[in-house]
Amino acid sequence: MKLLAVVLAGAVLLLLCGAVATLVITRMIETRYAGSAPRLDARLLLMGPTLGVVFAPQASPPGYVERSRIPLVLRPGAFRANAEDVSGLYAFVARQSRRYGAIRTPTAIVSGDADTIVWTNLHSRSLEREIPGARLVVLPGVGHMPHHAAPDIVAREIEAVAAKP
Repeated sequence: MKLLAVVLAGAVLLLLCGAVATLVITRMIETRYAGSAPRLDARLLLMGPTLGVVFAPQASPPGYVERSRIPLVLRPGAFRANAEDVSGLYAFVARQSRRYGAIRTPTAIVSGDADTIVWTNLHSRSLEREIPGARLVVLPGVGHMPHHAAPDIVAREIEAVAAKP
């Protein structure tokens, strides 16, 4: 449990550092190109590399940014609110993790073994151990977005859970 706490703290720290770096880089780019026409939204320049990490090793679907309206989360208020949520994530997860064993509903966990954000061997396997009767499905070569990489498998697992009494 202590290792999990350290890893989660590290993950939150990295995420917060990423958020701060995004704000700093955005400000630097906007300052450099101030007055340029058309106005440059520097945050969108960072979107490609970010999606690359989130979807890796798969590619993000074509048109994902536009269809999912991702630029809306880059608005200052939304971005700040998300950063506040992330800053409290570790403490929340640490409190909630003590309650996983009390879950008594059918549970399926679908995880990609190439996920570099939520680690299968640490997060998914420990969650499976904690929830009585949980089923873990590990998808080889799939990253953080299994619902995009293997939608049929994810749908099958949802249907299997929904069919249980």
